[in-house]
Amino acid sequence: MTQMAGPMGTVILLLGGIGALAALAYTVLSFTKRRVPLAAWVAIPLLTLATGAAVTWIQDGHVLAGASSAGAKLAEMASSGLAQAWAADYLAREVAAALLIFSAWGAALGALRTGKYALWTPFAAVMTLLTAVIGAGVLAVYGRHGDVFAQAITLIGVVLVGGFGVSLGALRRAYYEHAYRVAGLRFTSAVLYFLGVVQVARGQMLGAKMDIYSAQGTTAPDQLAALATDQLVFLHHMSQLAWIAIIVAGVAACWAFMVELGDVVQRYTIFDGFAASALLVLVVGVRVAEITRADTTQDIALLEPVPELLADLGSDLPASSVSLGGNFYDAHFPRNGFGDVLVWDDKAKAPKKDEEAAADQGSAAKAAGPATMEDYGGWVRKYKWNGKGWDADDTLVDQADLYQGLDVLLAIKGNEPATPITDVLEKLGGHALLLLRTGELNLDQPPEVSHLQGQLLPIKLSTNRDLSKELWVDADRYDLYYGPIRLYGEGADEKDLVMQMDAVRKHHDGLGNLDVVVGDKTRVSNVAELCVTSEVDPGDEEVDLRGGWCALSTDDVLSFIAEADHAVQLQQPDDVTVNTRTRDFHKSYEASLQRELPAFAYCGVRALDDLDEGQELRGNLKVDFTIEDKGRVGDYEWDEHNIDSRTLRTCVKARIDKIRFPVPEVAEADQAKKDDGAKKDDEPKEPGKMEMTLTWR
Repeated sequence: MTQMAGPMGTVILLLGGIGALAALAYTVLSFTKRRVPLAAWVAIPLLTLATGAAVTWIQDGHVLAGASSAGAKLAEMASSGLAQAWAADYLAREVAAALLIFSAWGAALGALRTGKYALWTPFAAVMTLLTAVIGAGVLAVYGRHGDVFAQAITLIGVVLVGGFGVSLGALRRAYYEHAYRVAGLRFTSAVLYFLGVVQVARGQMLGAKMDIYSAQGTTAPDQLAALATDQLVFLHHMSQLAWIAIIVAGVAACWAFMVELGDVVQRYTIFDGFAASALLVLVVGVRVAEITRADTTQDIALLEPVPELLADLGSDLPASSVSLGGNFYDAHFPRNGFGDVLVWDDKAKAPKKDEEAAADQGSAAKAAGPATMEDYGGWVRKYKWNGKGWDADDTLVDQADLYQGLDVLLAIKGNEPATPITDVLEKLGGHALLLLRTGELNLDQPPEVSHLQGQLLPIKLSTNRDLSKELWVDADRYDLYYGPIRLYGEGADEKDLVMQMDAVRKHHDGLGNLDVVVGDKTRVSNVAELCVTSEVDPGDEEVDLRGGWCALSTDDVLSFIAEADHAVQLQQPDDVTVNTRTRDFHKSYEASLQRELPAFAYCGVRALDDLDEGQELRGNLKVDFTIEDKGRVGDYEWDEHNIDSRTLRTCVKARIDKIRFPVPEVAEADQAKKDDGAKKDDEPKEPGKMEMTLTWR
């Protein structure tokens, strides 16, 4: 713990050594029938606590000062800084508690020096010790019940050891010249005991929080949520233990000096109490400043907006789950830092220009100030990064001066169109983080746990792409492409998209990234599923991140096909050829079928299962089909003299069905007629026909 607290940990230990020597000196003085004030006993323990609080305040200040330049490591840096700060505070509390308990014994021993005239007070001593023993028993029972017995042992030991010392001091009361001194020492011993138990209890609570953060940093991501839930229960039991110990110490302390209350409440003791209280107020002041900074640092470590957004949007957020073998598994992404937070308002409408607003609303529109989400919709900055945390905000993105040093976090419902994401990415420099949720949400969890249910998916615009090294997908139809044609071969028929991607990557090295072609029908949930799927490796009962990135594009599929056709040279088969004939279409339609030749050849390989052993696939497969509006394939007509293989026909038809043909000229002509105001009863031209023959030789 000293090493974790840094150089100031040594200073705290040095203060502990000085405090122990001072407490020993005070014990000697009190044993020689001299009065040692409470303020003297508590001075060094309180100074130790103040040092721990000051170190925490300084450490948190370093974290906040570097927050804006931390980039993606923001949350990690805050967590690390928080751990060091808490380590110093924990060490200070434990050292101060040890000094206070040691001092309680010293004051109790001094109280035994009552002088010649004294009276035994066994009732006070017995009740003090009995309270401590019963309290220790309660702590032990609760510790076993709450599965925190190991942590309860420390509290049990402090309650018993300190309680036994205080009970010794409560054995006798003095008369005459020593009455006020002995009463004051009994009071001092009880107060020191109570303060010592409080600091041990607080230290144990802090240690429990440190264990939680430490475990979160070393636990597998897929186990974090369950771990955090267990730790939350653990923290609750630790809190109950601490309060039991504090209450027991308070009751025992009262028994110790209650019979001396008349001698305690006198001028010297009152002034002494004021002096000790003044020292305590100074410590509390430092502690308040430290807590303010620590809370801000903790908010950064927990990525404060994430739990709040999860509570607001809940299950409407897109999920970070992938399907694998009929089950869903959560993918867990690094907890990258972010700056401003933009939330999509589904009632979006563009703000009117100033002159239009003035015409509609008169001069009041100008006096109303900047537009807010209540006036318009679209992307709204809900949280503004201030350099040291987030402030609540409600400014339209076009009117917001966004922070440039950290990625922006986007929050949008999964059922919304995906185009708002691509639109705002252009304004954000082409990259951002998208907020996802784990598959099963528990919105009743506190921020220490609920923040783990939010996942931050890095996304960017597809620019400067190299389709020879990247997979791409038509997000409207979930068609996965390598090069200019859809995926084929081993793994292409896998039910789960993650397995399809895994299969193609096993046969083509370096295909670690994915371009997502966002269409008119693409939803945010589609983008999330495709991007998450592209960035995980499938395991037996889990998924692991494998790296890579996901880029979005609003270019149409045909332009991607043309670009990929130049980037990837597909290996043409030797045993099969394709011949096409058409009168209605441009040569590009024939090229579309020619590109599919390697996939058609693979259909032939699959068709071998329909043949007898040793028989080869030879002959023709002839089919006529139509290409209708928007490039869709219509009716099929198979030649009766085709190769007799149902597998072959099914496979070839499935490939043709998915081809993205250019929109036929006849369809364009029909659309032009509609745009020119053609009558509703005008009949469009018949779809063009394509004749294709595949020959295996």
